[in-house]
Order: sequence, then C-alpha cells, then structure tokens
Amino acid sequence: MKLEVTLAPDGGLRLILPSRRTLDVGNTPSALRFIQTILRNAGDKHERRGHIKEFPTQHVIEIWKRQDDEAKVEAAAKLAEAKLEAEKEKFFAKGIDVDALDISL
Repeated sequence: MKLEVTLAPDGGLRLILPSRRTLDVGNTPSALRFIQTILRNAGDKHERRGHIKEFPTQHVIEIWKRQDDEAKVEAAAKLAEAKLEAEKEKFFAKGIDVDALDISL
C-alpha cells in the first residue's frame, strides 16, 4: 500500500490516498500513530463505519484527534491527583494532616 505524505496548509501532515483523496492527520506525535493505524487497516476488507472503501474519512480522523485529546486531559488529571496525594503524604509523614486543616483568609 502506497500513500503519499505532504504538508497540509495548517502545517500538519496530509495523507494523499491512492484515490487522490486527502486526509489531514495533524502535527502531533499522535498523527504518526494515526498513519500507522490507517496503513495497518488498509488491507482489511471489513466494512468500517466512517470509511470510504478501506480508508477513513476526515471525520473519523477528527474523532481520533478528539479521543486523543480527551485521553491526554484525563492522564494529566490523574498525574496531578497523584502528585497531590504524594504531597499530602509528605506532610502526613511530618505529622500534618492537610485534609484536617481549616484555613481561612
């Protein structure tokens, strides 16, 4: 399967499919994963929702981007929560219960 990759007007990557249809996959590290997924699934003959023949539509790419962004936000929230718990544990080790403090300004 041969696909051409070029720059899109927004500076991201643009795939040119064998049918000359284009897909703008973006300029994030996830864009390379999207390209890998497209190439991996291109040989499948299974009908997929949102695909024209074996390739996804731009709408599917936008869904993948949105899911990726949501996953990044969720991961950042979990990391922030873990850091907060680690800080609470440091204070608790010193005998300070942060949750029990009542501070008003």
